[in-house]
Amino acid sequence: MKRKGLILCCVAFLAVFVIFGGKLLAQTMMQSREAETFVELSQLRSESVSTVSQGLESTVEMPSLEVETVSYAELAALNDDFVGWVTIAGTAIDYPIMHTPNDAEYYLHRDFYKSYSFSGTPFLDANCTIDSQQWVVYGHHMNNGTMFADLVDFRDSDFRRTHSTIYVDTITQRYTYEVICGFYQEADGSTWTEGYFTYDTEEAFAVFQAHCNQAALFGSLDDVTYDDHLLSLVTCSGIDDNIRFVLVAQRIEG
Repeated sequence: MKRKGLILCCVAFLAVFVIFGGKLLAQTMMQSREAETFVELSQLRSESVSTVSQGLESTVEMPSLEVETVSYAELAALNDDFVGWVTIAGTAIDYPIMHTPNDAEYYLHRDFYKSYSFSGTPFLDANCTIDSQQWVVYGHHMNNGTMFADLVDFRDSDFRRTHSTIYVDTITQRYTYEVICGFYQEADGSTWTEGYFTYDTEEAFAVFQAHCNQAALFGSLDDVTYDDHLLSLVTCSGIDDNIRFVLVAQRIEG
């Protein structure tokens, strides 16, 4: 009887091991495919930029790109939800930005080609437009360090000092941003839907500014005005499912 019980325990353990191992293998394979997709897109991006920049002199020094104004026509032709590309040198953040105003979280778990992807693709807030004073871009905080996982490292002052510049390219224009503030935000909090992040009036901006200053872990928006252009990158905090980490940067060029 004991022998039979031991055999059943071993079989059960083996079944659990096989199921867990299968899930782990599937997750690893998916992450590998996701990484390959972004590498492929990055190569297309580089080829597009190289074609545009032939015979042109570089006007500013930027990672992997040679001219201030670039073309992403090829990526836009592949998917018209594509609106830009965000890069923070020295981090894993080097991704396309998607926008689906009629389906806010469409790319939460979809890749650039609209296939299922657990990591998803960074996307612009549905309430933003290309001409908004602030772009709010969401991305997952993946345990393997991909997507927007590096954002939480900005809590460290040494990291901020060496990674303070963010580049955002639209289809035809490059913009340079400087990190100015970071804070935690409740995803289900009332402030999330009251215009704090997608303000369109000076009064709403003043509310957003005060909110950032009050919640700031570092920095402030004291020197920012409504006419300035901002970029907020948003990801999970890693400390609570309902808490997001928000990094705010101010446009300094472009």
